[in-house]
Amino acid sequence: MLPMGTGFDRRLCVVLRDLIHFEFGKIHESIYYKVLSLPCSKPAQPKPPSANDLRRLAPYERAFKEVLDAQKRRGFDAEALTEAFAPLLKEVADMQGIGVHTVDLSCDALRALPGLEGKELELREVPEDLRLLQAEVRELKMNCCALAVVPEWLGELVHLEVLSLDGSYNDAGEPHNSTLSVLPASLGALHALKTLTLQNFKALKALPESIARLTSLETLHIKFCPVLRELPAMNAMPALRSLTLYGCVSELPACLGDWGLQYLALKRLDLLQNLPASLSRLTSLETLLIKNCSTLQELPAMGVITRLTSLTLIDCALKRLPCFGGLIALRRLTLGNLCNLMRLPSSIGKLSGLHTLTICGCNRITELPSIGSLLSLATLYIENCALQELPTSITVLTSLQTLVLASLPKLQALPACIGALTTLTQLTVCDCGITEVPSSIESLTKLRTLWLGTQAAAPQDGRAFKTLACALPALRLLQRLDLRWLCEDDVLALGHSLKAWPLPLLGLGSSHWHATGNKYMCLNSCWQALALPPEAVNWHNTAILHYWRVQQHKVAAFASGLHARLGAASWMSSLNDMALVLIADEVLGGWSLLKLWQRERLAREVEAVSSSSM
Repeated sequence: MLPMGTGFDRRLCVVLRDLIHFEFGKIHESIYYKVLSLPCSKPAQPKPPSANDLRRLAPYERAFKEVLDAQKRRGFDAEALTEAFAPLLKEVADMQGIGVHTVDLSCDALRALPGLEGKELELREVPEDLRLLQAEVRELKMNCCALAVVPEWLGELVHLEVLSLDGSYNDAGEPHNSTLSVLPASLGALHALKTLTLQNFKALKALPESIARLTSLETLHIKFCPVLRELPAMNAMPALRSLTLYGCVSELPACLGDWGLQYLALKRLDLLQNLPASLSRLTSLETLLIKNCSTLQELPAMGVITRLTSLTLIDCALKRLPCFGGLIALRRLTLGNLCNLMRLPSSIGKLSGLHTLTICGCNRITELPSIGSLLSLATLYIENCALQELPTSITVLTSLQTLVLASLPKLQALPACIGALTTLTQLTVCDCGITEVPSSIESLTKLRTLWLGTQAAAPQDGRAFKTLACALPALRLLQRLDLRWLCEDDVLALGHSLKAWPLPLLGLGSSHWHATGNKYMCLNSCWQALALPPEAVNWHNTAILHYWRVQQHKVAAFASGLHARLGAASWMSSLNDMALVLIADEVLGGWSLLKLWQRERLAREVEAVSSSSM
């Protein structure tokens, strides 16, 4: 972009107002007349000059050369030099496409005007000087807070590719402009327009029918126009690829399926009760987002939208979902706060290409369909549902890396063979009804993050944390361990395990301890039982882990170095490496801990056999 103040710059006169609100409803209006300097720039993809361009430029070059030659003979003549150079400069600028391609009159741009910083400025009218730039302007952004009308001459900006009209919003988050009710029919003359954004117009009732003539339009974004109930007939929109409707229409046009949409977002359409059946004809659609449509109860068939890769349904009144079996390209499926949904379609289990499945706030869902065929699934997130158990087919998900189970009070247990999920790197089980974890958790050797927390009201005699203590030595890659709602015995068991085998990469989640609730794991609460020095009462978990690692290294170094220090004649020369490791483990307490765990496991097995024989 050329620097400000060059001969290429353009000037734009604007009229601004600043409203100052006083007590008792008084408002003072200040008016400012500003001349803005609009820097010019070359186009992003300049075209090389054609033969015609060079022929047109030749006379200007000859005239300028003649003036320069005359200057050498007769002396300097500033006026003659300027008269010859100005047309040449203009012709070069036109040939290279240099001009004002972007005019930014948005709220942020007006606030940054020199001498007016921080004022809440608004355009009183669309600057008519824009008509002088109709051959140059490609992008126009305008703050329309105070505009009551958009002039017809806006259609003269025939090279415009991006148009954004923003009525802004007030402190309550509602549309600010309450006077603009119609847009000029001349909008249909903007044949080069590719992106149109209209937002925050409280009184806008309809779009001009001529909008259907915007055959180059690729993106249409309409947001917070609450009395705009429908779109005009727009049968032929061959270039339209992205449509976002946010807080506006109550129904969608039947011709929706005739557009080549790739992205469709419907948000806060409170009066939208159904979608047109033609939605199923959007065979190029890749992303469908439906959110906060509180009266939408049903979706049309979607089986032929074979290019759909992302489907998001949040905060709708949907009672059932259509068959998803034909969505062979689907990679991401998100279902959130569908409180009327009773069950999930079994066809979800056929989405073999699914990468991420999120089910959140569907509090009537009690079971999942079989998901054993989702061999590409890498992330499974389930929160705040009435889920009672996980399907056993979950254990064949060989690509699963992240499993999150949160706020599932009716979920009583994890599958016994959860250890088969050997690719898992993150496991979160929080605020569920689980009091035990399977011993197979020690097979999750690729885990980097583990978050385990029972419910606050769960019985404190569960073995979830004690089983985890036994499994920790196998989780050598664990980097973050976040544990909630432990009793003192749990902390002690985990502390003994970490003291014997302080995992090399581990950093514990929280170091806060609540004496009444024992909410978080805090090792310094058991510093005496864990044989820590007195000053450890003020240490955080990270410091305690570091202390144990140092102690382990000291003992291991001592044991392995005995032979070198005592010499070949010492009895230490008869000990092999395994024996030295056992010595270190015995000193640290790890070897005896293993024997204790073995005795406890044997006792549980005997108890189980006795119970089954009775």
